[in-house]
Amino acid sequence: MTTSNIAGAIDALKREVDKEKAELEKVERELSVHQAETHKLEAERNKIRAEHEGHERELSKLQDELKSLTQKH
Repeated sequence: MTTSNIAGAIDALKREVDKEKAELEKVERELSVHQAETHKLEAERNKIRAEHEGHERELSKLQDELKSLTQKH
C-alpha cells in the first residue's frame, strides 16, 4: 500500500468511527429517555398497587363488619 492509500483508508475509517459514535450517542440518549419513562411508570404502578391493596383491606374489613352485624340480628 502506498502512503496515499493508507491515508485514504485512515480518513475513511475516521469518518466511519465518527458516524458510529454519533449513532451510539443518539441511541444512548433515546435509551435514557425510555429508562426515565419506565421509572416514572413503575412508580405510578407501585402507587396504584398500594392504593388497591389498601382498598381491598378496607373492603374486607367492611364486609366482616357487615357479616358480624347481620349475624347479631
